[in-house]
Amino acid sequence: MNHLVILHGRYLDLILAGTKTVESRLSKRRHPAATRCRPGDTLYLKRAGGDVEARCRAGGLTEFHNLPPGGIARLAEEWWPRVVGDGPDDAYWAAKRDARHALFIELADVERFHIPRGRFARHLPWASGWIVGQPEDELVRGLGAAGLQ
Repeated sequence: MNHLVILHGRYLDLILAGTKTVESRLSKRRHPAATRCRPGDTLYLKRAGGDVEARCRAGGLTEFHNLPPGGIARLAEEWWPRVVGDGPDDAYWAAKRDARHALFIELADVERFHIPRGRFARHLPWASGWIVGQPEDELVRGLGAAGLQ
């Protein structure tokens, strides 16, 4: 299955540099990706407000439910080197401190791949940072080798 993962530029740049090797989704409720993403699925990495710039394969998934107060801080100690390179006190972890659910997805076989943002339908739920089932297979097939950079 394909997944369109929308990322802030800083995090996409870290993935492309090989520094960020795990994508995280920390939320108050279980993230939709937790029920739909499986190892081997293809993740298309789109810059927020921009184009898809890469694709990769979902490796292992690790999920935590019903985190107690302070749970995110404890997870940050373990996961920060692979999620964000600025330490467990990074603003990312602080902004997510009230999360009760955590999903960590290992990123495997990252490669540059380009899909212009204009190729996607306008009706997609763009307010979401993760869109299951996108891009559609025929769009990717239509790009062929042109998508690889």
